[in-house]
Amino acid sequence: MLKENRIFYTVLSTSIIFALWEGLSRTGIITSEILPPFTTSFYGSLQLIASDEFSKHLLASSYRWAIGFSISLVLSIPIGIYMARSKRVYNFFDPLLTLTYPVPKAAMIPILMLWMGAGDLSKVTVIVIGCFIPLVISAYHGAQGVETSIIWSAKAMGMGERAVLFRIILPASLPTIFSGIRMALAISLIVVLGSEMIARQSGLGYYLFNSLEMGLYQTTYSVLIIISGIGLFLDAIFSLIMRKVLVWA
Repeated sequence: MLKENRIFYTVLSTSIIFALWEGLSRTGIITSEILPPFTTSFYGSLQLIASDEFSKHLLASSYRWAIGFSISLVLSIPIGIYMARSKRVYNFFDPLLTLTYPVPKAAMIPILMLWMGAGDLSKVTVIVIGCFIPLVISAYHGAQGVETSIIWSAKAMGMGERAVLFRIILPASLPTIFSGIRMALAISLIVVLGSEMIARQSGLGYYLFNSLEMGLYQTTYSVLIIISGIGLFLDAIFSLIMRKVLVWA
């Protein structure tokens, strides 16, 4: 019943937005040159997906995103957990996180381009940096939230440090970690698009900015629809994984 209600309200809210978009353009409240109708833009997005040129840019963005997001997961979650379990690890990483957190990640792209060039390496690196802090923080708070009495009881029963980590701390931390991953998922898409807009060679960000610069507004909105669809798809898949893994939560 809850699932059916969620689907209903999701369809309702998105339908209202699309209907408003269509109405503003069709009635001339906003000129169609600036805001093409939703139906026209949606049809344009289908044509883009079918084109070979756009597919190359989509694959380029997907490649960078997949590598950067995977590296950030592998690095950040263990660091966050060990920050919660070790005062030394916490004292080492906490100042670094505090210093880098306020820095806009988009501002780091030109610097990384100077160091690494305008290729995939700089784009992947900025994705890793952008996702690092939310993932570390979620893993840290998840591991820190495990009750000390449970860990003491496990050790008193003869459970070693490795067993405590994988059988108690990690499972108990998963709900918070998954929340951080979901947040980082959205951040990673924003960062990869931003990096491609600045270092314009290939990718969805390049295609989007190039269309806007050339005054191809319908194409611009069509690309935005595709990007929104990708974000919705990834979030839906991840939500499904969360429900399957976190059955107790």
